[in-house]
Amino acid sequence: MVDLAGDGAQSPEFIKLAGAAADGVVASSPGVPLAKMPGGKGFTERFNAKYGQIQIYAPYAYDAVMTLVDAMQKANSTQPAKYLPELARITREGVTGPIAFDERGDLKGGPITLYVVKRGKWDTLETVGGSVHTERRASISVAKPIVRLYERDQLLGILFERALSGTFALRREETTVEAFPFFFSTRARDAGLSYEWRLGGARLEGKTDPSVLLRQVGATGQTNLSVNVSGFDTVLESAKSSVGIDFGR
Repeated sequence: MVDLAGDGAQSPEFIKLAGAAADGVVASSPGVPLAKMPGGKGFTERFNAKYGQIQIYAPYAYDAVMTLVDAMQKANSTQPAKYLPELARITREGVTGPIAFDERGDLKGGPITLYVVKRGKWDTLETVGGSVHTERRASISVAKPIVRLYERDQLLGILFERALSGTFALRREETTVEAFPFFFSTRARDAGLSYEWRLGGARLEGKTDPSVLLRQVGATGQTNLSVNVSGFDTVLESAKSSVGIDFGR
């Protein structure tokens, strides 16, 4: 099984949030890789110096605005009725590549690139369409299901920036821990995943959903919280995660 994602996922932020769980994920993104864009190098240097790291769409947003500006200049007007005909027949070189539109208003020869996360970075698999065609053979290993535990903050929501591991100290009267499964098949997810929670080795009866509420009850000390997530496709899929809980105040 390979996890496929759309172009919105193909960003450094996705890898930051998913951590090790991102490895093996394949995502598509419009256009060619940033390093292969005709104006990619210069644009990246200028953008990063002013705004920080590019996520996905900055060069396309820039080209879209500059293409509109070009059409307005050709029409000598900012009125849509006057500049839209110029936009329809415009031909120009942008940061991302050649820009021209077909009779439906779609970008002519717009390329699509596939990427895979390998060792914490997006690696190019293949670009199809457009004036650039690149292809690389890559070995994509089948991802095994995993589950990560996160704290849910009452104000900030789920704290995805740090998965719980090692020993987690309870700082409040009540703390919610959420389990997030990764790399389970779509059919297993559609059929419904089962969650089995244990605290100190004892099963928490009736807890079959992805979250568990922990309360300070006056006792101090440490114990272990674990969850086993399972689902069924053609075979049983399962993953387990655990974290130490420190009830000391």
